[in-house]
Amino acid sequence: MQQMYSAFNAWKEKFKDNIVDMGGRLTAGGKILRVSGVMDGPLVEAKEIVGGYMVVVADSYDHALEIAKGCPGLIAPGSSCEARQIMGP
Repeated sequence: MQQMYSAFNAWKEKFKDNIVDMGGRLTAGGKILRVSGVMDGPLVEAKEIVGGYMVVVADSYDHALEIAKGCPGLIAPGSSCEARQIMGP
């Protein structure tokens, strides 16, 4: 674990000017709001569960993926990262 945290902190320092919001891990469970009411969730396949998020500033998707590519959190088999642009007003 210490080695992973060391690698994560080095990555975080390298891209500190690009990381706007470190985000964090998301807890299990949650609620889903629908017109019909509120239910426990998330009710998706385990492979689709979002474990956390981070907001970065980048010039392009390629730049954002370059930043994400080095994240030690993506070393586990089956891990992935989704890049999305935040829509402005």
